[in-house]
Amino acid sequence: MEIFNIQIQDYKRQIGKTKDRSTYQGLVDEYRCLSCYLKDKLGSEDISLMSLDVDFIKSYYNWMLSVRGLAKSTTFERVNTLKWLMYLAMDEGWIHKHPFKKFVCKPEYKKRPFLSEEDLQRVIRVKLSYKRQQAIRDMFVFMCFSAWSMPT
Repeated sequence: MEIFNIQIQDYKRQIGKTKDRSTYQGLVDEYRCLSCYLKDKLGSEDISLMSLDVDFIKSYYNWMLSVRGLAKSTTFERVNTLKWLMYLAMDEGWIHKHPFKKFVCKPEYKKRPFLSEEDLQRVIRVKLSYKRQQAIRDMFVFMCFSAWSMPT
């Protein structure tokens, strides 16, 4: 798929400016996954944008989950990348209708464990050498007690 290659080259030029190397590498990995699917399922290395439809994305989604054994969150990200690429193709006038617009998949959110009172007390009591570490620890403890979430 030429649109994927165009985006990969564009990301490569932007490394260190507006894109991080890991973002570029993620796009390359997604391209490789799609290439493997095309070879495995269609016996081809490329597919026309015009031949993409909801059945294609459903099949690709299920293949990633079953054959590749990818997590639902990873599969969700890869499907969203393809959806984004289709919007770019529409903007370029290469396609007139989004082939995956009606396909919906949701990521699987993992339940995150909470710190126990004992764990939090250990964090409070830990001896830290640097004032910066102490400040970060104190902010974290404050957020725990005030129910604020820490920015990521």
